Amino acid sequence: MASKEKKSAWGKLRSYFGGSAEAEKKVAVEEGVAEDAQETKHLVITGELRDRVAGAAKQYAKQLHEAGDIPTEEMRVVGYRDLLSEYVGQSITKLHDKLDSVKGGILFIEEPYRLTDFNDWGDEVVEELWRVMAKEDADPVIVLGGRADKIQEFLQTYPEDMKPLALNHISLKGAGVAADPRKKYKNGTTGSTGPK
Repeated sequence: MASKEKKSAWGKLRSYFGGSAEAEKKVAVEEGVAEDAQETKHLVITGELRDRVAGAAKQYAKQLHEAGDIPTEEMRVVGYRDLLSEYVGQSITKLHDKLDSVKGGILFIEEPYRLTDFNDWGDEVVEELWRVMAKEDADPVIVLGGRADKIQEFLQTYPEDMKPLALNHISLKGAGVAADPRKKYKNGTTGSTGPK
């Protein structure tokens, strides 16, 4: 029954955009181990218009809550500056403070790829973010949103030595570069067809 509820949540999310959203699985994996990828509720939303991307994240929170997958539809939006501190080492604490503030809901990170512009400060947040997302019982659900080409670059930062991770993906048509789920990247990032 839970499977039908998840499909229903996806269907409702797609219909929210009048069929203008493509739902698929995006998988950050080592080449050849996609079938071993850990399934998650985490989501990547690609598109140019911030309002539409944020709206899709909010709708995803609502649909997951209605399906019983998360206890609350609360969503907190943060940008890269909200996750960076003045000193190396403090940014991880800031990330965990944001995660703790929305337990049971969704943390939506706008333009996470901007973190990679800040060397040590951003790198430590990105590494910790991937570790948190890879946990089987990750709470809150994390949604990453931004431009398709930049999100593809960001997915390349997924550490090769970590367990493969499957991320849900929504591409808002007409709102940016369409992601090619079959394309291979240097760390093995790839994709496959999502929920049907």
